Amino acid sequence: MTFRKKEIVYSDIRNDLAPNPATGDIMLRVNEEAIEYSVVNLLTTNRYERLMQPAIGSGILGTLFENAGPITSDILREQIIDTIQNFEPRCILTDVIIIPRMDDNTYEVEITFKPINSEESRTFSFILDRTR
Repeated sequence: MTFRKKEIVYSDIRNDLAPNPATGDIMLRVNEEAIEYSVVNLLTTNRYERLMQPAIGSGILGTLFENAGPITSDILREQIIDTIQNFEPRCILTDVIIIPRMDDNTYEVEITFKPINSEESRTFSFILDRTR
C-alpha cells in the first residue's frame, strides 16, 4: 500500500508570520485553508483600504450597521457572492447562507465552495459583526 502526500497547490503566508518550530521557516496556509482565509480577508476589507489596489474588498462592513433582518441578510449575501466571484479565482462558489442573529446584531455566514483543482466541496462558517 502506498500513500501519496497531498499536493500543495495554493499557499499563502500567514499574517502572524509565525515560524515553524521544526524548521524556523514562516508557516503557510495551504490549499483550502488558504482559500478560506483569503475569502474572510476579502470580506472584512473595505474598498480603498489596500494600498495600490483600491478596488479589492467588499462593502459589507458598512451594511453591518443596518438593523439585522432578512432584507439586510439578502443584501449581505449578494455582496458576498459578488466579492468572491470577482476577487477569488481559486474557487467556484456553490452556496452562501446568511443566518441573522438579531439579538447580537451579528450574522453567521456559511460558505460552500469547490476549489478549481478539486472535485470535493468544502464548507466553512464565520461570524460577521460590526466593530468600530
